[in-house]
Amino acid sequence: MYDYTSSVLKNGNDFCLIEKKIHKIKKIAKEDIINKFLKERSLGKKNLKHTRNIDIKIQNFNEKFTKEKLLAKLNLKEKKIKKIILFASHKFSESPHAKGKLIFRDYFDQFKKTLRYIEKKNFIDGLWLFKAHPSSGEFNEQNIVAKEIKELRNEKIRMCPKKLNSHELSKFCDLVITSRGTIGLEFASQGKPVLITGNAAYSKRNITIEPKSKKEYFKTLDNINNLKPLKYDKTLLAKKILYFLENFKLDMSSSEVALTLEEELKAKKNYFKYLNIKLLKKNFFEDRYFKQLKIKINSLFY
Repeated sequence: MYDYTSSVLKNGNDFCLIEKKIHKIKKIAKEDIINKFLKERSLGKKNLKHTRNIDIKIQNFNEKFTKEKLLAKLNLKEKKIKKIILFASHKFSESPHAKGKLIFRDYFDQFKKTLRYIEKKNFIDGLWLFKAHPSSGEFNEQNIVAKEIKELRNEKIRMCPKKLNSHELSKFCDLVITSRGTIGLEFASQGKPVLITGNAAYSKRNITIEPKSKKEYFKTLDNINNLKPLKYDKTLLAKKILYFLENFKLDMSSSEVALTLEEELKAKKNYFKYLNIKLLKKNFFEDRYFKQLKIKINSLFY
């Protein structure tokens, strides 16, 4: 449930949630417990409250990918690559301003202008990987990023191999660029620099680079080789925020009545038929999500 206060409208619900719970988050669990959870999360073994399970893609190569293997796959093994920069796209059609401000018009605007800029600048010692959002197919966007990259015909600007998930990428990519995606927390949890261009759940915690304008953003790209890894305390904070969001955020995923994304896609126009079938099996008033929601609503008025 979102409390649509002026702060939520300005900064986004997730940011306000972290702001409100930050003292709890800093003491949330021991690091070994968090590390175990994040490992299982990356393998798709956890039911999550913030990230949709369908977006946790499991890499199924016969052997683990490394930087050297990636460069070999892209025929860049002998090239001098100082940094591998990952640009993680959002779903372009998804409401870009529902979670606070962006310095670009929208997600596609950032993608397109970033692509044009790095093509023009010709960063000779960097490999730029572009990753489409795992659920881009929901809006028939699955080929947009690949089409734009293919038209450039630039060996240093490439599509990310589809089977690699964000956790694997965070091990050998040197930094990630995103508008406000959860992948920023995944990279920060590995101590990697994160460049964001809009309000995110983890904004203003000194774990990200947050340019205030497009001019400042492109200036940051010019100095991409000078970005430093995160210090231990910031890496740990990123892990704790991700752990909190995935375990304690009030979300429809805890409901046994509401349709999952997979069920919604299957149901299509028969949404209420599928919903009624679930309601026959489970009393709405006994549903976990409804009970949590009831407590939340009562706390606002009583």
